[in-house]
Amino acid sequence: MKDLLDINQVCELTQFSKPTIYRRVKLGEFPQPEKVKKPSKRGPPANVWQKTEVVQWLKKNSKAYKEANAEMTNKPEQSIPEPAHGPMRADHVATTEKQKPRFMVHAVLAALIAGAMLLFFQTK
Repeated sequence: MKDLLDINQVCELTQFSKPTIYRRVKLGEFPQPEKVKKPSKRGPPANVWQKTEVVQWLKKNSKAYKEANAEMTNKPEQSIPEPAHGPMRADHVATTEKQKPRFMVHAVLAALIAGAMLLFFQTK
């Protein structure tokens, strides 16, 4: 069992993220994992890799991996425009998809209350 690596150990060894590892496995660019049953009966089987296969893959692909990283680091940085200044700067305004419906509900309720108040005070 000592020569088996779980996904976290593979990520640490290769310096790839979990999604990258699984994407490369799916594309056939990385060694296939083995399924091992967990000691508890809950959850799906765990994916493990043979340490020798991963190390062998790293030795074989380390040159390509280093070249890809070198290309990424040698790219010139793109200039990013400065954000607007003041309380409503673009980096401070964070509207998510969950916030939009809540805002709409509040806006509709405010309009209904304003209309009701207008009718109430006009009738007096």
